[in-house]
Amino acid sequence: MSLDTQDRADCAALAALLAGQDTLARWSLWLSALALAALCFVPAPGAAALLLSAAALLGLPERYLAFRLRLDQRLFDALAAGRIADLAALDRSLAHIGLRTAPEGGTRPLADRLRGTRRLVRGHASIVAVQSLVFLAAIAARLAFP
Repeated sequence: MSLDTQDRADCAALAALLAGQDTLARWSLWLSALALAALCFVPAPGAAALLLSAAALLGLPERYLAFRLRLDQRLFDALAAGRIADLAALDRSLAHIGLRTAPEGGTRPLADRLRGTRRLVRGHASIVAVQSLVFLAAIAARLAFP
């Protein structure tokens, strides 16, 4: 499927949105590091330790989603700039390097790809929000039960 001017603009807009996810990814990485450091160096009662552990563990799926979003950002940026000619070329390349199987029945439409990536963005933001709330709950538990 050839990409027209609007398709390339959509790809560029989504790539820009994905670039903003880096801030959330850095925030989550800091939360994970702080939670692990607190577990290692600051004695905490049971509830606080459990919440700190949960905050640290939430960093694992966040890291995976951050990786996926960074990959998608670069791919959509390349589509927007014309460095990847079309969606069929993208699918062939992803299959060739082993990241995806070749799609059956033709190339997946751009609208499906955009929708799927926006779903990943929402999932990533949700995980970071939950991780932040769990970390704050750990602080509250630590302060409430010194």
